Amino acid sequence: MTAIDLLADFQGRGVRFRPDGEHIEIIAPAGALTDDDVATLRANKAEILAYLTRAAAGTIRNPHVVRARKMPRECIFDGCEGELTRRGDLYYCAACGWHFERRPPTSPGYDVRDLGDGITTSDFLN
Repeated sequence: MTAIDLLADFQGRGVRFRPDGEHIEIIAPAGALTDDDVATLRANKAEILAYLTRAAAGTIRNPHVVRARKMPRECIFDGCEGELTRRGDLYYCAACGWHFERRPPTSPGYDVRDLGDGITTSDFLN
């Protein structure tokens, strides 16, 4: 099951999720979650958190900032095989719909900014 499938199942039972830093706040009616449900959520926490945080970022109004000397041609998110298209100061991936903004590195050769899914901008500084 993917994070989307899990969230849809739980939301159908009245369970709501809110990202809170590296944690997920769960709002659920009494008795809505079994011990097996909690174990499933713990086992899939990283994927669920990545999905929840992606929903709020990566838009044209709130693009992901990538500090790099140049942008790669391919989308930087794992699992997305789309190509980035430049649109002014922004880059867009038609495959996943994410927007990125390239900014120069703040220090020579080293800057790390977490983009989610275990991807950091330091991967693209060379």
